[in-house]
Amino acid sequence: TLTSDGTLVAFAPTVTTGTGATAGVRGTANSLTTGNGFEFSSSSVTSGNVFSIASTSTAAASNTLTGLNIAISGANASTAQTVRGAIISVTNTNATSGTNTALTLTASGATTDNIALNLTSGRIVQTSASATAFESGPNGGTNPVFRLVNSTASQADGLSVTGLAAGSGVTLATISSGSNAPLILNSKGTSSVVVQTGGI
Repeated sequence: TLTSDGTLVAFAPTVTTGTGATAGVRGTANSLTTGNGFEFSSSSVTSGNVFSIASTSTAAASNTLTGLNIAISGANASTAQTVRGAIISVTNTNATSGTNTALTLTASGATTDNIALNLTSGRIVQTSASATAFESGPNGGTNPVFRLVNSTASQADGLSVTGLAAGSGVTLATISSGSNAPLILNSKGTSSVVVQTGGI
């Protein structure tokens, strides 16, 4: 059913199961070639959401309950095409200070495990010239456990980490466009570089 009071339009499908042609709400734009098949915009939102998806279902089954599913497929007639599943861009400006976050992920509440990001295939490629391009730790960027520094001008040397078969160890190696590149270990202050054998 579709109801409207002049200010609010509400969809209340009675479908209990269905996909494609039998979905509760369905939009088909099979004549679309360029532009947007569906567009929703706002220039007045202050503290709310331009678009929100929420589920409070307590009947999850078969490990298939999903809040948002994006599936892009098809055999391209043109060669060398780059196809994207999603593009997120936040470019807000601030009068004095502020932070733009393109994606925030939270997973909590499960008994066995909580995984905020699960990549099942493909590569991860980051292009950044930031001195704090990647940081991980219990306090975020404050004294992190791990940090990637990508701000060196004309950077061309890096580190490769290769995991080997059980009992064969891990290989740390420098990668470079040059013929030779040293592997440098630096401790902070007057501390030592410690190589420990045996169990940790």
